[in-house]
Amino acid sequence: MTLEDLVEEIGGQIRDEYDPVTGPDHDADLVSGGLTLEDFAERTGIHLRDDGDYETVAGHIIARLGRVPRVGDSTDAFTVTGVGARETVSSRSSK
Repeated sequence: MTLEDLVEEIGGQIRDEYDPVTGPDHDADLVSGGLTLEDFAERTGIHLRDDGDYETVAGHIIARLGRVPRVGDSTDAFTVTGVGARETVSSRSSK
């Protein structure tokens, strides 16, 4: 048993980098802001510009907006659908 297993037993499922990327419909997938750009590209086939000092989807969104995102903010490829205390959760658009 791992620490994650124990925490999930007490507090419920924890999403991490090993969980599949899933979405509410066929037009857009929910993506964790903590997902690396490399993993995002591998899972979706979409290569985002990596022209900044960031490695994650959230970093990409923050760089594009120039500020911490709020729910409803949009960039070239994402619409922010939720923001937690420690990460941005975003929805990839169906471009």
